[in-house]
Amino acid sequence: MRRLDGFTLIEMLMICLIIGILVAVLTPNLLGARVAANDAVALNCVHALTQAAQAAKIDDGLSAPYREAAALAQSPLGRPCSDERLTLATQSVSNTEFSYTVRMRGGRLFTVTPTSVNRSN
Repeated sequence: MRRLDGFTLIEMLMICLIIGILVAVLTPNLLGARVAANDAVALNCVHALTQAAQAAKIDDGLSAPYREAAALAQSPLGRPCSDERLTLATQSVSNTEFSYTVRMRGGRLFTVTPTSVNRSN
């Protein structure tokens, strides 16, 4: 008498097919979650930069210009911006306003001013 151990070829093919369908369905959702997480990190940095700029402005005196983004990232309030995947740049600084950009590697660009945050792809 013949013993039937293991799976048949049809059963193995069905398992592979089901796994393939699950991967095809889940991959776009996981990639979308990664983009959302990267945006959250960049927005956290934008918020920290804004707070650090305002605090430095108070410390330096109201007639002094705002600090550069790189200097703010080194301050205690700017620590969320110390992630090596973030790129910080100073667009402009003056006595009354600032404009910084924050980009997560491979992500969206955020531009922050004292009154607004703009997101671009």
